[in-house]
Amino acid sequence: MRGTAEVHTTVTSTGSSGTLVAYLYDVGPLGLGKLVSSAPYTFHGQTPGRPYAVDLELYSTAYDVPAGHRLVAVVDTVDPLYIEHNPSGAQLTFSSPPHDPSFVSVPLREQ
Repeated sequence: MRGTAEVHTTVTSTGSSGTLVAYLYDVGPLGLGKLVSSAPYTFHGQTPGRPYAVDLELYSTAYDVPAGHRLVAVVDTVDPLYIEHNPSGAQLTFSSPPHDPSFVSVPLREQ
């Protein structure tokens, strides 16, 4: 992997503002993960209950995924490294609608 991975998903929030954090992990055969990249995303002014698309670029990296390992994407709403903008009691729902499916795009090293 060389460059900037991207995450695309659909988010529905019960609040008009909030924060999510996307992570990309290298997971080995034993199920143990190593963080490869991540990035926070904060939104404001969204209509509560209305889904909207999120495109998020993770921090650029150069990383070789060992044979037998896989990349796993995780999206969460709390990370102690970032200020949280989620209102108390607010909920975020992540979805992948048929007309706009979620995906992770990973740049590969040229051989």
